[in-house]
Amino acid sequence: MFKIKLSVAGDVAGAIGFEPAGMFYELAYGECIYVHLNASQMEALEVTYWDGGISVWIQGEFVILDKAGKKLDDLWGG
Repeated sequence: MFKIKLSVAGDVAGAIGFEPAGMFYELAYGECIYVHLNASQMEALEVTYWDGGISVWIQGEFVILDKAGKKLDDLWGG
């Protein structure tokens, strides 16, 4: 398993979205979330950046954790 840290770049708050599930998280400046992925998911991972956020495309089941390690969601990506 891999644990990937995701945050919004720059000195602003922003959003991180998970496609194709459609789940978005609004993060304050300096906040982050983590995603647990396996090796095959890492190979197919796609990340798109825009002003104020990122979109992450992940295949299969994955878990979203807050910065303290508390589970936020179990998601499925097409």
